[in-house]
This record gives sequence, C-alpha cells and structure tokens, in this order.
Amino acid sequence: MMKEVPVTQARADLSNLVNEVVYGHERITLTRHGKALAVLVSPEEAKLLDSIMSSSPDMNHAVQIVDTSGSRDNLELAARYVEPNIESDQL
Repeated sequence: MMKEVPVTQARADLSNLVNEVVYGHERITLTRHGKALAVLVSPEEAKLLDSIMSSSPDMNHAVQIVDTSGSRDNLELAARYVEPNIESDQL
C-alpha cells in the first residue's frame, strides 16, 4: 500500500519524503482533505510511466501502473489498460 501524506505535512517534511522515495523505494501520495493530488515516485518509475504513455496517445488517460511483485525490494511494474469512464453527456 502506498503511503499517504497531507500536502501541509509534506511541505515541512519534503526532504525526508524524498529520501523515502529514493532510498526506501516508496511511492508517496500527497493528499488534501483526504483526496489524492499527486504521487512522489522514483525517476525510474516516472521514466517507465512516460515510456508507456508515449507508446500510444490513447493510453495517456487510460493507464494504471500496478506493482505486480508484492515486494518493494523486487519492484516489477506492469501496465494495465483501464477503460475510460465516459459520461453519457460527453458523447
């Protein structure tokens, strides 16, 4: 499970959070009022996500990155296509 940290706390603790991402191989979700706003990830994970998203323009809004390893020590990522949620008024 990803660690969640309120943005107000992250401001005061950014250096430690960055160390957790870099050295502890954590993903940290920044939240405001309990709602996810952004995620801190390692450069390797960001590069992988960019690679996946650039491989198909249609994937930009429809890709989820899933940790398939079950262990943070042996991180394996996979992409899974997620059908976009299209409201009837958007058609």
